[in-house]
Amino acid sequence: MKRTAKISIVFLTGLMLLAGSAFGLPRLDEDGDQQPPACSPDTSISVHLYEKDLPLVGTDMMIRAAPATIIREQPNAGNCEYTFSQITGWTWEIASKPPGSNATLTGTSTLTPSLTLDVAGRYSIRFTACPGGCTVAVPGGNSISVPSTTRKMDVEAISEIVIPPEREPWVPSKPYASPAPSAGEKCPVIGASMWNPSWVTVGVWAGHDDYETLEGKVRASKVSRKDFPLNHDEFDVNIHVVPDPEYWGLKTVHKRDIEIEWEWPQIPEPFRPTRNDRLSAHGYWIYDCAHGDRTEIHPPVMVASHRPRPVKLADSLGLGSDVWVPGIVTHLWINAEGGKTTADCPDTGLHQPYSQSPLPLETLCVPPRIPYTSATNPIRKRFEFTIHLPRDPKEILAPYKDVPSPPLHLEILDPLNSRGPTPTITQDPQNPSILHVSVELAGYSDHDYSRKIFAAWALPSPDNWGLSEWRIAVNKLHVHNDADGPLSGDGDWRFWVNVNNTDQEWTKIFECEDCVHGEENFNNTPFQTGRPPAHSMGPDILVFPGQSLWLRTSGYEHDYGWSSDTGNVLLELPQEAATGEEDSTCKEDSASGCASYTLYYEVSQVTANVLPQLSQAGQDLYDEYIMKADEIGEDFEAMNKNQDWGLPQDVVVEAGAPPEVRHLEDFDGLQGPEPNNLFEMSEEDLAETIATASEESPEDLDRFLNALRENVDEALASPKADEVRINLAELKASFPESTWDQYFGDLDLPEL
Repeated sequence: MKRTAKISIVFLTGLMLLAGSAFGLPRLDEDGDQQPPACSPDTSISVHLYEKDLPLVGTDMMIRAAPATIIREQPNAGNCEYTFSQITGWTWEIASKPPGSNATLTGTSTLTPSLTLDVAGRYSIRFTACPGGCTVAVPGGNSISVPSTTRKMDVEAISEIVIPPEREPWVPSKPYASPAPSAGEKCPVIGASMWNPSWVTVGVWAGHDDYETLEGKVRASKVSRKDFPLNHDEFDVNIHVVPDPEYWGLKTVHKRDIEIEWEWPQIPEPFRPTRNDRLSAHGYWIYDCAHGDRTEIHPPVMVASHRPRPVKLADSLGLGSDVWVPGIVTHLWINAEGGKTTADCPDTGLHQPYSQSPLPLETLCVPPRIPYTSATNPIRKRFEFTIHLPRDPKEILAPYKDVPSPPLHLEILDPLNSRGPTPTITQDPQNPSILHVSVELAGYSDHDYSRKIFAAWALPSPDNWGLSEWRIAVNKLHVHNDADGPLSGDGDWRFWVNVNNTDQEWTKIFECEDCVHGEENFNNTPFQTGRPPAHSMGPDILVFPGQSLWLRTSGYEHDYGWSSDTGNVLLELPQEAATGEEDSTCKEDSASGCASYTLYYEVSQVTANVLPQLSQAGQDLYDEYIMKADEIGEDFEAMNKNQDWGLPQDVVVEAGAPPEVRHLEDFDGLQGPEPNNLFEMSEEDLAETIATASEESPEDLDRFLNALRENVDEALASPKADEVRINLAELKASFPESTWDQYFGDLDLPEL
C-alpha cells in the first residue's frame, strides 16, 4: 500500500468505507477486516465557500457555496447508511468590508452570488445554511431537525495587477510530419536470434552528416533495469521524448514517443534530463530490431536538456541584485563515446541496414572502421539546436497595453572546464522567443564538450514573482528485498535520486558491491539538497507559486547478465512541508527480478519568499507592466482569470481541492522484455535456440559463444566472481551438455 500523503490515503480510505456502507456492504478497516458499525443517528451540513474570477477592484467576483448538502447518518442492518439532501434555505451577508466601500452582494437567492469590489482591501463574506434550522423527512412520516451552519470567507481585493511571466517554453504549432515506416527487411527478422544485430540504422550511415536531430518534451527519464553485456559496457539511460510535430517522422506510427538510449557513464548526472524538460538530441537514428522495430536515437552524440527553471539575472543588467525570473537552463553535453554498441563492432551491436549479402557483419558495423579508425563516434562537426523560451512578456500584454520588451538575459558557463569554442546564440527574426544555438567543433580534438546556458526575459518584480526555496531530504531506505539471491550476499546497486534543482538534478546514491540490505540510513547523514558537507543533492530547490517539487528514484541491482530492477519512486510533491514514506514500484513482465524498498523523505521550506534588491531601473520596468483597475476590461478578465497570479495565499482564484502528492507510475516508460537476451529467455526457449543454431548456423553460434566466454572471463576476474559462478550454474541447465562442456566445461561452478 502507498504510504505517502497519509492525509490523502485516510481520506480515500474513508471514502471507500462510506461508499461501502451506503450500499449495504460490510464496514471494513484499512486491513480489509470487517468492523462493527461506528455511527449513531446524526445530521450535519457540508458546505465550502470558493471564489471565482480575479479579485480586482471594479469587477464583480462570483462566490460559490458547494456542495451545500445535508448528510444524515443512520445505522441500518449492522452498517452505516448515509442519505443526502439539498439545503432548503440560506442567507448571505457581507460581514465586513474596507473603509469607504459601498460593496453589495447580488444574487443572494442563489448559491452563486456576486460581490461588487469597489475599493481595495479585505472583504469578509458570511454564509449561513439553514438559518433557524431545517427539517429532513425520515421513514415513517417523521422528520428530524438540522441545526444551522455558518461559513466565512475573506477576499483580498486589489486595485492593480501584473500578469506574471509565463514559465513554460513557447513552442509554435507546426504541421505534423508523417511517422517513419516499419523496418521491413532492414532488420534481420523481428525476434531474430540473439547473435544477429540488435540495432540497424534506418538509412545507410556514411559519416557525421548522417546523424539525425530530435527535439521534443521528455515524458520519462530513467536508468535501464537490464542490458545485454555483449553489446553494453554499462546499462543505458533511457529517455522517452514526445517529438515536436516536425520530428514525428522519426518515430513509428504506433508509438507516442521516441526513445534515446545512452550508456549511463557516457552522460554525466548534471546533463541527464528530468521529466517535463525539453530535449534536443543528435545521434544515430536506428531501428531497435529486438523490440518490434521501433525507432530510437541510439546512441546519441549530443543531448541538450532544456529545463524550465528560475534564472538569476546578472547584476550587470542594472535591474538589481538577487533578481530571479522564469527562464530556461540548458545543459549541453557532446560526447564521442557511445558505449559498446558502437565501440568494437559486436555482432549484436549497431550495423548498417541489414541485407542478405555474403559480406561479414564486421564490414557492416557502425561507425565503419574506415574512414573513422578509432572506436569513437565522430563529433568534429557543427552542432545546432533550438532553445524555446517562454513568450516575451511584452507580447502577452500587447492586446491590453503597450509596454517595453524586457531585455534578453543570456549567460554561458563552463562548469566542467571543457575546452573548445563558445556557442553562438541568435534570436529567431520572426519569433524572438526562439533561440538558435550553434557550436562549431570541426577543429575540436577532445572526446567531450559541455556548456551550461541560462536564457530568460529580464522582467523583475519586487518579490521575484513569489519565488520560494525548498529542501528535499532522503533520510533512509528500508530495503525489503535487495534483489540478490540467498547465495549472492547483499545487493549490488547502481541507484539514483532525481529532483528538479537545475544544478544537480541526478544524484548517485549507490554504486557498490554487497552494500545494500535492510535499513540504509546513510550513516545517519541524509542525502539532501542545500549543499550539506556530505551526501549533497545539489542546491535547494527554487519554485514559483503553483509549481511542483519532483522526486524520483531509478536504478538496478547489478549481477552481470542477471541484473534486476530496483524499482522506482515517482512523486510530484506540492509546496508543503511534509515527512513521507513511499513504497517502490517495480513494473516487470520478464525474467528480471525486482527489488523492493520504502523510501523515507522530508520536504521543508527554507525561504518563504526569496526577495531581490531592485534598482530604480528594475522598479521602473516592473511599473510599466502594472495594470490599473480602470485599464482592465472584461476581455482581459475573461482571458486571464485562470492565470496563476501568485496572489496572497488566502485568495482562491479558482475552486479546487488542496494540492496532493501525485503518484506518477503511469508516466514511467515501461521497459519490456529483452527477447534476444539469453539472460531473460526461458530455459526452454534458450535450449531450443541453441539446438536449432547447432544445426542451421553453427558458425554464428560458435562466434557468439566464444564472445560470451570472453565476456564471462572478464566478469570472473571482477569482485562479483562468486555471484557470476552461481548464475552460470543456473544457466548451465539450458545448454546441451556437449555444447556447455565445449565452451564452459573447465569452469569451477557450485552445485545447486
